[in-house]
Amino acid sequence: MKTGKTLLELTVEEARNFLLKNEHYCDIDFPPYFKFTNVLNETCRYVERSGNGIDFKKMCSCDSVNYRLLQNKDGLLSWRKMQIINPVAYVRLVNIICQSWNEIVDRFKEFQSNEKIVCTSMPVVSSDSDSKDKAAMISNWWTNFEQKSVESALKYQFIYKTDIANCYDSIYTHSLAWALHGKEEAKAERRNPNLVGNKIDRALQDMQYAQTNGIPQGSTLMDFVAEMVLGYMDMELSAQIRQIGIDDYLIMRYRDDYRIFVNSERDGCDILKRLNQVAFEVGLRFNSSKTMISNDVISSSIKSDKLDWIRAGRFNKDIQKQLLAIREHLRRNPNSGVACRELIEVYKRIKRVRNVNAMPLISIVVDMACSNPKLHSSCAGVLSILLSFIESDMDKIDILKLIYTKFSQNPHSGHMYVWLQRVSIPYDKDIEYKEDLCRIVKGEQDVCLWGMDWLEGHAALHEIVRNTPIINSDEIDRIGKEIKLKEFELFLDRMTAFEY
Repeated sequence: MKTGKTLLELTVEEARNFLLKNEHYCDIDFPPYFKFTNVLNETCRYVERSGNGIDFKKMCSCDSVNYRLLQNKDGLLSWRKMQIINPVAYVRLVNIICQSWNEIVDRFKEFQSNEKIVCTSMPVVSSDSDSKDKAAMISNWWTNFEQKSVESALKYQFIYKTDIANCYDSIYTHSLAWALHGKEEAKAERRNPNLVGNKIDRALQDMQYAQTNGIPQGSTLMDFVAEMVLGYMDMELSAQIRQIGIDDYLIMRYRDDYRIFVNSERDGCDILKRLNQVAFEVGLRFNSSKTMISNDVISSSIKSDKLDWIRAGRFNKDIQKQLLAIREHLRRNPNSGVACRELIEVYKRIKRVRNVNAMPLISIVVDMACSNPKLHSSCAGVLSILLSFIESDMDKIDILKLIYTKFSQNPHSGHMYVWLQRVSIPYDKDIEYKEDLCRIVKGEQDVCLWGMDWLEGHAALHEIVRNTPIINSDEIDRIGKEIKLKEFELFLDRMTAFEY
């Protein structure tokens, strides 16, 4: 089932427009009044006018080119670093890729030449003009990765599952040139500034203080860059499997998540060894704790958090007990997509009741949000509904300040502050949040997300990046006290339990 065109099926102009869309520039889950379209468009126009007049070499001397947003993954010591890329650096990299678009597309055809190794994570353009591309990607994952995995039980007896540890943070930027040109040519031409792989490598280093390890996470552009390295690994793995003479297998990959289907345990082990070797050659490592083999192909093809919820059959007429059940599920399955869906159902249930004892429910929801950044937006939605059962606006403000204090005990809670601010704006726009994104929402003039000290001789571009609004103030003026479902749910009522 096809959900739309993949990025590789677009013309160069279509690809450029796709990558410059607001939802692809920053795919971090923010309230809808965050709009980066104007700053991107203005930056594009300036760069087109100025040609090659910008000295990008000086960028690597600045340690804060991109805006970093750390997310606590477990409420303890596990972190994910998200980045909003400097618009100038972003436009530069989009231009580099699009200038060699046909060459890159042809290289991907080589990556994907083996029909037994299937990549299902290429960015997708929604075929429905009313749907977001991100929704099409989720549908694509469910249809072409999870459901196809279940189907594979008809042909294969064993499944091997593994994924790359800290994939985006571990990608070696020099490996982009290896991927696009082959390792030998890339090494021989490592000083050639016209080689597209070297250009991409240089652009990535420049925006990251000359670091060669890791690429920024938080945009479709970087998903595509990662696919270059992962696609190269697919091609190298195909060659190694061919060498050892294994033919009865199927490998499905969604980004760095691999599923290997075989009818022989020995074949599975041999393929897994070759996959580890290929990864080692580009500086990546697999997560040993998440590597497993099973002869139950169907159960192993379904996400473990979903199976856990299905087995438990958890539904309770009492809303508090339902929230407690979700919380217990999250203790075993942090950041569970099933929990996101179940919170949406709780949101709908609360909207239908006339009265609830809100404070205990608020406490449970806040506790879940502290340890599960994937749930920040849905937790904020539920909190906004629960606050409607508190009579006094002053009491609501006091509760919001209490929640803020709770989150301030966890370092780097900026993403939740953004959503908490969305809840608090209708009651008090002036509540202080120690997060630059929140300060921008308040209209503070001394905040710039991106380091621009490296940019000399381009005062107009400096002004564009510093002062082009990224907040739609009209949307803020229109928002209500209750967060609407469409603000944080992709599919609304069209999504089923198994499509999440």
